[in-house]
Amino acid sequence: MKKSELQQFGEHFRDFIGEAARCGSVHTVKNHKVAMQLYLKYLEQVCKVKPMGFSVSHFDEPLISKFLDWLCDVKNCKAQTCNVRLASIRAFLKYAARKDASLLWLYAKASAIKLRRDMNSKMVNPLSQDAINALIKAAGTETASGLKYSTLMVFLYTTATRLDEVLSIKIGELHMNQNPAFVTVIGKGRVSRTLFLPEKLLKYLRKYIAIQHGGNPDHEALLFYSKHKGNRVKQSEEGVNKQLKKYAKIAHATCEDVPQDLHSHQFRHSAATHALENNMSVFQISKMLGHKSVTTTMTYLGIMPKIREDAVKKIESGLQVSESPIWRGKTSALQAAFDL
Repeated sequence: MKKSELQQFGEHFRDFIGEAARCGSVHTVKNHKVAMQLYLKYLEQVCKVKPMGFSVSHFDEPLISKFLDWLCDVKNCKAQTCNVRLASIRAFLKYAARKDASLLWLYAKASAIKLRRDMNSKMVNPLSQDAINALIKAAGTETASGLKYSTLMVFLYTTATRLDEVLSIKIGELHMNQNPAFVTVIGKGRVSRTLFLPEKLLKYLRKYIAIQHGGNPDHEALLFYSKHKGNRVKQSEEGVNKQLKKYAKIAHATCEDVPQDLHSHQFRHSAATHALENNMSVFQISKMLGHKSVTTTMTYLGIMPKIREDAVKKIESGLQVSESPIWRGKTSALQAAFDL
């Protein structure tokens, strides 16, 4: 029996999520699922689309644009959040078009949708050097947990890495005895880049590895691993950020520059901002961050407003989500076809 268009789209989405889980971070997969959950709820509750009446036209540009308007006007979502949802829908349609060339027109039309403005409202604020020092001091090196998080913070800041990139590093991937010492990380889109490990970081790493992994560490073990599930299982990003907030509250008492709602990504953003202040070129910073485009780096740093405005139009992914999913409750009829 011929599959319905709803069944076909559901299969494409399940395969899309499977590939995203293999190639991306947990955060990215979550973004994709939330975006689709929201969109299908919108189709069902606002547009009154029934499973039997679903067609490919329900992923056409006019409906997606109205969905974004609805998020802004009715649900009071920030422009950044709307753009995250759009990026996920685009990514799915691009994947679906790879599987079925007849859907290419949907992706092409979705790609032409303009991003929502006022991106600056959620710009990540960089940490001052005093704040970074206070955070590392708050964690300390006297306890195993403190040493772990001080090492992690030094790693994030000195290499400008994403948290998921660091949590994915295995012991055997660290080349600390080379000159210069380096590690190769896998970033977004499975793009790899080599990062040099400064001496300050090496001092923390050597002490941390000796205590947490012993004198003869397993090369397949993760550098930072789950305390409860063993050294082959990643520690969760949520767990890391929860612990960082605890150290932020301690550090704030001695340094008011420390934000009490600290997030791991602020170390990466701070490294890029400080590099710019120290006269590193935007091109060099872009390579350090692993951005595909210099214009993305300009937007990331919040510099040159006119160029940033042009650059924003080119961004399709990589924006952070700062709010909980809007929808709660039972799965809708349309969602059931997508296994949401």
